[in-house]
Amino acid sequence: MATNGHSGHPLKWFKDQNAARQSWECAICLEVLSDPVQVRDCGHQFCALCIDGILKSDPRCPSCRIKISKAMVFEDHAARRLIKQLEVNCCNEGCSWQGCLGSLLQDHQHSCNFRIRTGDNVHEVDVGKLVLKLEILTLKVSALEKKHEEDNKKLTLKQEEDTKQIKLKHEREIKKLTLKYEEDVKQIKLKHDKDIKKLALKHEEDNKKLTWKHENDMKEVKSQHENDMKEVKLLHAENVKVLRQEILMPRPSRDERVPREVKEHLPPHESEPTYTWKIANFTRKLAQATSKNDDGQIESEPFFSSHGYKMKLAVNINEGPYGHTGYMGVYLILMKSDRDATLSWPFTKRHTFVLVDQQGDLDQRQNISYTAVPDGDAEFERPKQRQREKVGRGKYKFAKHSTLRTRKYIKNHTVYIKVFIDP
Repeated sequence: MATNGHSGHPLKWFKDQNAARQSWECAICLEVLSDPVQVRDCGHQFCALCIDGILKSDPRCPSCRIKISKAMVFEDHAARRLIKQLEVNCCNEGCSWQGCLGSLLQDHQHSCNFRIRTGDNVHEVDVGKLVLKLEILTLKVSALEKKHEEDNKKLTLKQEEDTKQIKLKHEREIKKLTLKYEEDVKQIKLKHDKDIKKLALKHEEDNKKLTWKHENDMKEVKSQHENDMKEVKLLHAENVKVLRQEILMPRPSRDERVPREVKEHLPPHESEPTYTWKIANFTRKLAQATSKNDDGQIESEPFFSSHGYKMKLAVNINEGPYGHTGYMGVYLILMKSDRDATLSWPFTKRHTFVLVDQQGDLDQRQNISYTAVPDGDAEFERPKQRQREKVGRGKYKFAKHSTLRTRKYIKNHTVYIKVFIDP
């Protein structure tokens, strides 16, 4: 069946000869591949018998001419499977059989009724026997079809019966599950009711305990509040007593209200302080700062000088952390305000800090004072937008702690610091 003395399948067998030639043509015999093999390095495909002859004479690939060897050639099972699936015609004259190449080679080629004789003119085909055999096969097929129909009927009846049984079983199981579900719901409901009762009793008991605790807490709070009120009333009464004494005392003259230490630095028309700062609970704050070795810094409320400068005072109760143990420092800090554009900068006004001796007799008072005159200090330049507030300038050894505990610089745990600013 091969052409040119090789092993390929003849193209005339195939229904779509062009497709067979383009996809599966052997480059050696120019027929469709039979027992296809593939060269490992280049991937070209040939008939097994065709490539065997090439390997013996000229071991090069007929398509790309690379050197090849028998070890590089392997069977292409995938190509063989696809070629056997190609549609072909029986080439025996008068036969109209069509099918895949695999069926032709395996069955039809050997049983075709129109095969007259073989190539050597020895064997002939007995058509009569084949017709008789076909009739017998037809009868067998009919019998098998009838049996198949009967089996289908029996199977259908059995399936219907099985379906009924399964449906009945399913309904019985549904009833059992429904009854069990209802019983479980009852049990859960009973348990839930019991739990609710227990929780209600526990809630009542907790409420009683909380009410009792709340009443006790309220009693303690009320008692503490009453004690606090007593202390406030006593302090208020003491302050009222002091104020009454000050009111009843003869008011000193304008010059007497200014500390002696300040008079020599102030012009006659500036005898009243620019700002008076009352620092309450000073004794406690001093004790805390010294025990913790902390500066204990506190600041006054902002105020304006007569010129329009916004400022505040700051006190370091304990200058110990900065190397000045046993001293209190006082400082003047300038603050930014909407008046700054109209003022003269830098701030150059002389200012005086005064720690008031709270003796009842004005003549016996010994105030502590310190006067400073700014001279190009950076701390007194105009405050800038979004600039961190400057520390300020003042006296870090303004007053000794030992001095504060003498005379009346601390009275009723309170001190007074005044600042006088030149006009």
